[in-house]
Amino acid sequence: MKWLIGDPKRFIGKRVLDLGCRSGRMSCLFGLLGASVTGLELNQVSLHEAWEEAKRWNLIGQVHFEHYDGNPSHIPGDNYDFIFTKSVLVVIDDLGTFLPGLALKLSRDGELLAAENLTGGRFLKFVRRYFIHRRWRGFESRFHGVDLKFLTILNEVFKIVELKRYYGLVIAIRARKR
Repeated sequence: MKWLIGDPKRFIGKRVLDLGCRSGRMSCLFGLLGASVTGLELNQVSLHEAWEEAKRWNLIGQVHFEHYDGNPSHIPGDNYDFIFTKSVLVVIDDLGTFLPGLALKLSRDGELLAAENLTGGRFLKFVRRYFIHRRWRGFESRFHGVDLKFLTILNEVFKIVELKRYYGLVIAIRARKR
């Protein structure tokens, strides 16, 4: 995350969309760095833990959480300076449709910050399915991981500025919309 975030000062006074915010920790981190943050999560995921995290850090008013239905055109607001995702894009069924809608939510010079799981081989798929994500029903059927096809689709909508691989498990991507 340290590499992906870069200079923390660049978030002061900026607008951040945390797509797939879950517990709200990253949303709160961006809030602590001085950003105004909207954390989004799918309708069926509770936001209670995220709101509690924001209260714990005294960020109510600076960090806001909402549900959405997974359709990028229904994401509230626009002109975000940063959109952050962590292990979200790898479970989107149709990236070719989703990413252009997501790009519309960025400001002219906005940046996508994505930390996503690499596809990996059979062993890694086994570990994900039976140890890491065993509680998530349907995860294995939705998960596609970052591979050449993923990067090609991403590069049609965003210009990949930098990417960094970590231990063959995760890739961090900084990208700007085309």
